[in-house]
Amino acid sequence: MSSSDRRRDFRADLRTVATLYLPEAGGSHRMREVKAWTEDVSATGARLMTQEPINVKQVWLKFFSPGQSICIIEAEVVRETTGPRNPFRRNEIVNWYGVRFLKMLTENEFMELAMDQVARLTSGVTLPEQAVAH
Repeated sequence: MSSSDRRRDFRADLRTVATLYLPEAGGSHRMREVKAWTEDVSATGARLMTQEPINVKQVWLKFFSPGQSICIIEAEVVRETTGPRNPFRRNEIVNWYGVRFLKMLTENEFMELAMDQVARLTSGVTLPEQAVAH
């Protein structure tokens, strides 16, 4: 792990539920949803726990925050491991991921980007950098 993969910002011990959106394999133009829980969150990243492996390097997170507008964060998986859910549940092995936040998106921006991303992943075509920048 490089030093750039370590978060330098203050980490809040924030435990909340999030939804991860992942491109579905097999040529589908749909996104797969996976439930995740945060272990700690900073301004630049988070530690996430899932019960199923995600097997991708780029994800989109939607945090549940009642009364707030929907915000989706594009993130890159920088670490992954498996281990006990917590010290009291050592037999329950889960997936742990360290993610680096890349950018925040509105729900409409996410829908546009997700469709473009899924199309690229399923067709093998790479768009120029400026085509996806907002």
